[in-house]
Amino acid sequence: MKSKFFILLFFLCPVILMHAQVFLKKENLEANTYKLDFENHIQYKIYKEDRKNIISFPSFEEPSKSGQFVLPEKDLFIPIPANTKPSAELTLLKREKISAIPEVNPQTVLINDSTTGYVKSNLTGFKNEPGFTNKGYLWIGNKYYIHLKLRLFDFSPSGFVIRKKLFRITLKFKTPIRAATVNKKYGLKNTLINSKYNFASSVSLRKFPANNNDN
Repeated sequence: MKSKFFILLFFLCPVILMHAQVFLKKENLEANTYKLDFENHIQYKIYKEDRKNIISFPSFEEPSKSGQFVLPEKDLFIPIPANTKPSAELTLLKREKISAIPEVNPQTVLINDSTTGYVKSNLTGFKNEPGFTNKGYLWIGNKYYIHLKLRLFDFSPSGFVIRKKLFRITLKFKTPIRAATVNKKYGLKNTLINSKYNFASSVSLRKFPANNNDN
């Protein structure tokens, strides 16, 4: 039985990130395995409070998670062949141990009938939720993506924070992927990270969810 292949086109295909502090370092496509290595350059600050080191991540507070630690998360959209459903794995390649405790997400309060504000909140409990989740597969314009959500800093009950400084996303397909590459210098342009691969995933290949074939 002949292997099923997906042909790649000679176009630029972006890996989309929701912020610019994480970017693609290198990538490799071999047979049915697609590996992407990312660097985490999210900035943080450390200050003293009640003789404790507190780590702060400006602009990452989420009032909807009041009482929980502020630990930056990212939504990552990686282009893949149309209507495929590869598995996704996260591997930590390099980490940084930070002797500090995260800030706590603030609480939303009603100031008057039309105005809300935020006040400091106390920790209501530590939830050790999964730090890497496959959110599904979707079309954005004429491109098909896998949507991943990952936490880039973890808190240890021992009292320190682990920064995922260098990590690898591995996508595994059920059949091989044949690729042509584009000589493209890695770089950051707004919120897009340039990739050297571009999968054939035009709107003409789009299927309704009920007809999608796993790959």
